[in-house]
Amino acid sequence: IVIKGPSGTGKTLAALALCDVARKQDGRLDVIPVGAGSDPSATLGLIETGPKLFYIEDPWGQFSLRGGSEAWTAQLPNLLRRAHPTHRYVVTSRSDMLGQANATKTLETWAVELDADHYRDGELASIYDKRMHLLAVHLQPLALEFQADVLDKLQMPLELDLFFTNLSDGPLKGEAHDDFLRRLLE
Repeated sequence: IVIKGPSGTGKTLAALALCDVARKQDGRLDVIPVGAGSDPSATLGLIETGPKLFYIEDPWGQFSLRGGSEAWTAQLPNLLRRAHPTHRYVVTSRSDMLGQANATKTLETWAVELDADHYRDGELASIYDKRMHLLAVHLQPLALEFQADVLDKLQMPLELDLFFTNLSDGPLKGEAHDDFLRRLLE
């Protein structure tokens, strides 16, 4: 599968969840991260050494096309065609990078797009709840107080991640809750 979409839509989170589910379904499965600096041949030498799932994050680059990205454009469709239950792939890419690499058309058979619309039916609230329970206990009531306003304003997992990262620092000394929330959402 190729998970594509704009920055911040949860592609990495979705890919890691897929890898986790696959590993739980088959305890023998090795999940092999393939770095952006690697080329497609990194997935070939391990084919016959047991079941593998190759997790390939942003093979064309995260913010601009990286050198050597042409190899991924040329070879990834062939690798995906030959995928089977003991040799799988989970690939993430920003849609714009996929387009710049001229790979959108050749990978459409395996592509799934994530965007903000995928989080409108309660999925973002579910992510919020999970993140809230990971906060320090003294900050959880504040997160609960802010929840409705935050979910009304934020649309994507990356925005929630930044919100919780800043929330975990707590309010400034003497900062009112409304002012703290306003600062977190700016």
